[in-house]
Amino acid sequence: SSGINAEWPLRPGFQAKTMVSYYSYSATVTVLPGSGIITINGDSFFHYFPRMYDRMLALAPIRLTDMWGVVDVDVHVHDDGGERGISAAKCVASGIAECLTMYNPRLRWMLQRCIPIERAKEYKKAGKKNSRRRYRWRKR
Repeated sequence: SSGINAEWPLRPGFQAKTMVSYYSYSATVTVLPGSGIITINGDSFFHYFPRMYDRMLALAPIRLTDMWGVVDVDVHVHDDGGERGISAAKCVASGIAECLTMYNPRLRWMLQRCIPIERAKEYKKAGKKNSRRRYRWRKR
């Protein structure tokens, strides 16, 4: 194999496990050497993400590091039970990226875009209704 992982062969028995959260989703991701099988909540990856765009987002770390067919990914997603979309895909992608970084720390620069930044809620300001919303203007 001529990809990025050629100089870093997978050690037998290697297993990376991490917990990540993104908005209302949290996921436990396990990456281990294998043949490229991806399961989410014990079901098929394609069943969990029916839309192509969500699949592309979720698999971005594997595609970027050229790990197709080299690792098996097992994900357990805790969600609200509604429509799964971009947030769930980003949660899965960030978990895979964290596990691949544990496997090879030199991949961090490549996987930084797959790991979302945690954002804190903006606090309320004095004289405003919320952080930015103003009170309705009245003449008197």
